[in-house]
Amino acid sequence: DRITLKQDALDTLDRTIGFVRNCDNKASIFTGFIFAVVAMLIKDDDISTIRDYVVDSFTSKSTNGIILSIGMLASFICLIVGLVFFVFVLTARLSVHKRKTESLIYFNSIYKHKNYEEEFRSNTESNYISDVIGQIMNNSIICHKKYCFYKLGVFFSVISLILILVLSQLMNIIQ
Repeated sequence: DRITLKQDALDTLDRTIGFVRNCDNKASIFTGFIFAVVAMLIKDDDISTIRDYVVDSFTSKSTNGIILSIGMLASFICLIVGLVFFVFVLTARLSVHKRKTESLIYFNSIYKHKNYEEEFRSNTESNYISDVIGQIMNNSIICHKKYCFYKLGVFFSVISLILILVLSQLMNIIQ
């Protein structure tokens, strides 16, 4: 039945867009959390202390200091990589799947139609359903990529935060 198919397609599109929005929200929250933790852990005087510690470690060739310095560098790199993946999650993707005709429901295609209202009104229900299904496919591809980037962002960020906590404890023990 056409009405059920149309409604099912619209419901699926809404759910897919909801998953995309959910991933964006989680990435935003996680990114804010990381910045808050980093802001709490590193104050201006801490940065110069860490720099001095790293320089002294390599100058005196202290094994513990060099290991801690390398660990801090690894932590910093993991943090940057994690944040880059979160930026990939939050970056808009406007074209994924090319279609033979421009969509009448996708915002980035609508502006290309010179007589949009006329084209929309004359569109058949079958074409409309195909357009919705095409949008489901596009949003599913976008959602999949976002969640892959999100998982990588969480992985690298958690590794970084664990390294920061372990290294700060080790620095307290060594000093």
